[in-house]
Amino acid sequence: MDDRESKRFGRYEVLTELGRGAMGVVYKARDPKINRIVAVKTISLAGQEPAEEKDYRERFIREAEAAGRVSHPGIVTIFDVGEEPETRAPYIVMEYVGGESLERLLSQGDHKLPVEKALQLVKESGTAGQKVTLIVADTAMARDVGTYVQSVLHQLGYDAS
Repeated sequence: MDDRESKRFGRYEVLTELGRGAMGVVYKARDPKINRIVAVKTISLAGQEPAEEKDYRERFIREAEAAGRVSHPGIVTIFDVGEEPETRAPYIVMEYVGGESLERLLSQGDHKLPVEKALQLVKESGTAGQKVTLIVADTAMARDVGTYVQSVLHQLGYDAS
C-alpha cells in the first residue's frame, strides 16, 4: 500500500494527493468501473483512543450521509463511502472539481485576495448564509456573512441569491 502507483481505497485508484490537513488527506483518484476521476477524502485514526476513534468514525460517516442528501451546485456530489478492509480507514468518494486551490491563490502577490475576487468566490460557492473566512485587503474576517455578503454583493450589482 506504500507504493503510490498501487494505492487504493476500495476500487478507487489513487492518482495523486490533492491536500493534507490535521485530520486526513484528500486524493485525486480514478474509479476504474466507469473511468471517472473522483476525489477521495480520508481521515487518520492513528493514535486515537478507542472512544475517540469511534466518535471520529461516526462523525465522518454522518458528514458523508448529510452531504449525500444535498444537491446544490456549490456542494460536491458524494458518490460512495467505504472503509478500507485491512486498515478499517474510512473514506468518502466525491465529485472531483478541478481548479486552483485557495492556498495557490493566496501564494500569489501579497498573499491576500482582492475584495472583488473574494466576493466572486463567495457568490460562486453559494455560501452566503454560512460562516466563511474571507481574506480581503489587509484584514482576515471570520463572521456570519449571510446578510452582510448579500448586502455587499447587492451594492456591487450582483444578485446574491
